[in-house]
Amino acid sequence: MFDQEDDDTFSEFEDDELHPMLRVDLRQVGRRDELLATLAHTLDLPPLHDWQDMYSALTNPDWMAPEGCVLALEHSDHFARENPADFLCVLESLQQVAEYWRERGLSFWTLVGRDDGDTDLPQLH
Repeated sequence: MFDQEDDDTFSEFEDDELHPMLRVDLRQVGRRDELLATLAHTLDLPPLHDWQDMYSALTNPDWMAPEGCVLALEHSDHFARENPADFLCVLESLQQVAEYWRERGLSFWTLVGRDDGDTDLPQLH
């Protein structure tokens, strides 16, 4: 996780030409269906109805860049505060996506951006 104003975090990944950064702005997202719709629209995925749809879409080889990618969930504070269980599901699903691609020799990183450095976001283990 990183503070949105931390340019160093982004610049490290933005300069990586092999792994495109895909930015998803969660600033206006308040519910699970809005999150899934925002992911689908921003990442050019088919409609997503649940976490399994998200996992299936993000593990589709036709979607993934040849060497992998970086997914940046920007401005995640509001959604995380309003929907802590759903936010944890998103993070866990993305962790499973990363494991899937790692087993196939590709990189998939997720950056979680927050506006308020004091916001408690769930930690994965």
